[in-house]
Amino acid sequence: MVIKHGKPAYKMDLRSLLAPKSIAVVGASERPGPGRQVLENLEQLEYEGDIYPVNPKYRKVASRVCYPSLHDVAAAGKSVEMVAILLGRDAILPVLQEAAAIGVRAAWAFASGFGEAGPEGKALQQKLEHFCRQNQIAFCGPNCVGLLNPVARV
Repeated sequence: MVIKHGKPAYKMDLRSLLAPKSIAVVGASERPGPGRQVLENLEQLEYEGDIYPVNPKYRKVASRVCYPSLHDVAAAGKSVEMVAILLGRDAILPVLQEAAAIGVRAAWAFASGFGEAGPEGKALQQKLEHFCRQNQIAFCGPNCVGLLNPVARV
């Protein structure tokens, strides 16, 4: 939230970020790394919502159907409330655009190389912030290792 003159410049509903009913893991993978670890963490927490791995390289990840894109998740009649984005810096904005197109309300991004990486990264981070604000997407990141809400098991 941005504060100007003691009042919020805009309000953001964080429920979809902190207690989502469904999560798409973009960049899900069978290989060790963040794309696999997020799925394992959700399983260990006994997350009760729907989990949709997304990666065009796989048909299944962690014994779950893996979708080529967020649009494919939506086309299958599935609703995505939050997207965990485990891809490189340059893929974040396109994924957020796809997420907004299917009605996603929250996103989290692991990638680094934004405001901490100089003027180019700072400009890209500002684009992300503007896009999320314009599309009412609660966004955790970039350069974020994740979030934990033990009550919601996420």
